[in-house]
Amino acid sequence: MGKVAIAYALQRLDLSQYDYLARFDADLLFEPNYFARILEEFNKDPKLGIAGGGLYIYRNNELVLERAPEYHVRGAVKMYRCECFGQLCGLGTDIGWDTIDEVYAWSRGWRNTHLF
Repeated sequence: MGKVAIAYALQRLDLSQYDYLARFDADLLFEPNYFARILEEFNKDPKLGIAGGGLYIYRNNELVLERAPEYHVRGAVKMYRCECFGQLCGLGTDIGWDTIDEVYAWSRGWRNTHLF
């Protein structure tokens, strides 16, 4: 499913049934406690609107964390508090959508962070 189809499908979702919404790329692997760690951060901070873990890539046969600012959650690993997501203008499909949603979240008083 492409970005446009995902963005359209999310617009039709009844967010009132959920506390959190996640959008992950299909080619990722997660540590067994990944989701528990993210949810723990949401539970600690009621103003945390967008969170996700870092992205690691293999470089010289070693896993290396890709650099990103602390406040930026890469589009491949975004998890939203549904209250925050509902205040955004949906997910964009243009280049940079994963920064645009963060700016909308900040402008509405939410905090974003990538963890570990």
